[in-house]
Amino acid sequence: MIGLASQIQPANIGAIVTPGSYYTDGAGDALNIAASDSIEDVFKGSWTISHWIKFFDPDDMDGAGNHYIGGGQGVNSNTKFYLGLLSNAQWYCWWKIGTNINTITPASGFDSETPSEWIHLAVRSSIVTTKVETSFWLNGVHQGTSGNVASADHTNLDWAEKPVYIGAWSTGAGINYETRAHITDIAVHDVALTDDEMAAIGNPSNGKPLDLTANTNSYSSAANLSKYFRMNKGHELVNDGNDGINMALVGDPTWGYAHPNA
Repeated sequence: MIGLASQIQPANIGAIVTPGSYYTDGAGDALNIAASDSIEDVFKGSWTISHWIKFFDPDDMDGAGNHYIGGGQGVNSNTKFYLGLLSNAQWYCWWKIGTNINTITPASGFDSETPSEWIHLAVRSSIVTTKVETSFWLNGVHQGTSGNVASADHTNLDWAEKPVYIGAWSTGAGINYETRAHITDIAVHDVALTDDEMAAIGNPSNGKPLDLTANTNSYSSAANLSKYFRMNKGHELVNDGNDGINMALVGDPTWGYAHPNA
């Protein structure tokens, strides 16, 4: 007699993938997506950084100082990247190279009265002739573009192998403006995604994150996926992107099952 397990188990069953996220507690925790390498080559060209985030308590984000959801500083204070919320719960994106700054403060702020839910954030930087255009996207919707940075400064920037944090801002030598949140599916593309791609990854039709390692009808930049941290159980820090350099923890973030797929 054939056992029940033999009847129902496929001959070639793959490992079960359990999605998850890291929780940063707002007190010294962050995820370093530029660990042990330089992100400089990516930043010198066109690029896109995106991830999913769920704030632990939306009230944290209103009137309690700035919260930088991601960012870092290169060789000096003239090279900075910020993404976050100001003390008035206003979204804020800043890309500074030299003396020029691309600043985006969209009219729509963060509603701290809304129950916490997963949000998709994305920043795109595109070299357009003599300038660099930086745009901010929220849940696949364009929030604004700024183009004050000169392309010559952009291509000659010096990041000096400094870290880039998600969940806080890296000062280059320390950490500041930490955020209490669950964070997952961090992606860095070494190309500026198209508007259609930004909409597709930020507002997927089924509400669940796209697999960015595979092209679809609306997304075709898998070959340009430099860093991709999906944080699946057992592979929490593994980079599924092309450069193969894993993520590092700063402080003591904790892994859990919270995920947009849940």
